[in-house]
Amino acid sequence: MAMELVIREELAVHEDVRGILYEIFDPGVLMGRGFGQIYCVVARPGHIRGNHRHHRKIETFVAINGRGQLVCWVDAQCEPQEDPQAVTVPLDGTRPERIIVLPGVFHRVVPEGDADAGGGDANDDALIFLALTDEKFNPDDPDTEPWNFGDGSKSSGKI
Repeated sequence: MAMELVIREELAVHEDVRGILYEIFDPGVLMGRGFGQIYCVVARPGHIRGNHRHHRKIETFVAINGRGQLVCWVDAQCEPQEDPQAVTVPLDGTRPERIIVLPGVFHRVVPEGDADAGGGDANDDALIFLALTDEKFNPDDPDTEPWNFGDGSKSSGKI
């Protein structure tokens, strides 16, 4: 995949005895476009988030807790692992990084962990990330094209 479709930016971390501070989003992330919305996602192990692409929207991701992967690819006819242009970007709440996905790139978030581990709160092992878009979600014009498997069926969202 051309690197201009998925942009990775390491975030500067400022740490002292009081804790940690890092700037997640700044106006440059929007590349001159308008502000849409910011949302927080709790992605539980064993379940995929996303599995779609946008034709207009820029989507930016920053993991704040937990671990997983952001898988990006462009070929709608195959699984990402079969696309020679596919990019897998680690999401790690302990290593702040901003990942910008430009329009036209299929993407999915796959949290690490075992969905059947049991015990504790369902969110204990979750990947938590913030996302920013340059366009607010509009259910009448969602700008979201789901990725379909080769047989034309939509993905289930489970691994």
